[in-house]
Amino acid sequence: MFNTFFVNSWFDAWIVPNQHGYGTLPPQELERMRENWPAKAIAHPFFDEFWAARTPDLSVIDVPFLTAANWTGSLLSLQQHFDLFCQSASKHKWLRAHIGGHIEPYYSEEGYAAQKKFMDFWLKDIQNGMMETPPLTLCVRRPGAIEWMEAREWPLPQTQWVKWELDAEAMSLSSDPVQGSATADLLAVPIEPPRLEKPAEDDSEHHAVHMNESVMQAYIKDGLSRPLQQSWNAVFTSKPLEDDLRLVGPVTVHLTVTASEGDADLFVCLRDIAPDGTEVVYDGLDNPETPLGLGWGRLSRRELDPDRMIDGSHRPVHRRDCEKAPAPGETVTIDIAVGPTSAVFEKGHRLIIEVSTRDVFRSFPFFHVTPEHQRIGGEVKIKTGKGASWVELPVCP
Repeated sequence: MFNTFFVNSWFDAWIVPNQHGYGTLPPQELERMRENWPAKAIAHPFFDEFWAARTPDLSVIDVPFLTAANWTGSLLSLQQHFDLFCQSASKHKWLRAHIGGHIEPYYSEEGYAAQKKFMDFWLKDIQNGMMETPPLTLCVRRPGAIEWMEAREWPLPQTQWVKWELDAEAMSLSSDPVQGSATADLLAVPIEPPRLEKPAEDDSEHHAVHMNESVMQAYIKDGLSRPLQQSWNAVFTSKPLEDDLRLVGPVTVHLTVTASEGDADLFVCLRDIAPDGTEVVYDGLDNPETPLGLGWGRLSRRELDPDRMIDGSHRPVHRRDCEKAPAPGETVTIDIAVGPTSAVFEKGHRLIIEVSTRDVFRSFPFFHVTPEHQRIGGEVKIKTGKGASWVELPVCP
């Protein structure tokens, strides 16, 4: 599913105005010299020679490395940092997972110190305890604060993998088995694409990217900051927690679905709702109000790839070389990765799993809204009960 809005805005706002020769060569000449990356990517919807030439083989990387991941980057590159850590052949590797904006955490005092320690050891042979530093340094989010933990393996070996079921009759989320069957009905219709302000000819600075006011107001009704039930989404909510719930690891949502049009795009969000009904959000990549976890999946691309699945990873990996759309009204299952994530849901808070047929509230700016690249689905039904739909949570004691 092409994240066309962000890629196009990045290309138009950052690449084009900073192209070599911008401001001195005529626009026609610049366009002739420039490779239109978004168009090129869209022209190759499956994994082919184009993508093979641009995809690293992580298993042959054997140099020492330090990589920095951002928990709020589930729609950008969060998963790839953990793939690098888990799949590379390097004997000496470290991953640091933080939160915050796209740039600032890497240059924070703590982030800079971690980099300097790594560089001093490997480039200057300064004996500073780098080899005794645990491979994983992970920020664990909680409302109004963060904690830091260290680990040696991913996923964490002490993880308790717990499945909570979705119940469309009560619109609930629970660790208890759901016996009765029900469906949550969603409507999938085309939406007006967000508006993009492109930079002026004489301006190389990034201009604001806005979601259309009409779309935004559909999510934010009466000034409330909690997710709202709309015709296009289903909000499954847990009871208030009796104790703190600590999640550190991959999150997977398994759905049983039918769509009247056959193929459909689905978007999933993991949210933390405080006792007053407001959502707990975190400063993130180009978005100061980022939810805990975001994921997406297309029914025609639901087939898992056993050759790329890793035992014990608890992460679905789908085939990239083909698609098979369901027949109209056919019931299929799909596994959607939401995360990885790291958070403490405090006592009295509620977990929400939101399933939607369009990008969910607060997924800005990573939108999949270009009409020609959407799979609308028509009337979409999420089936629940008797193990039909659930979320797997990585509970960390």
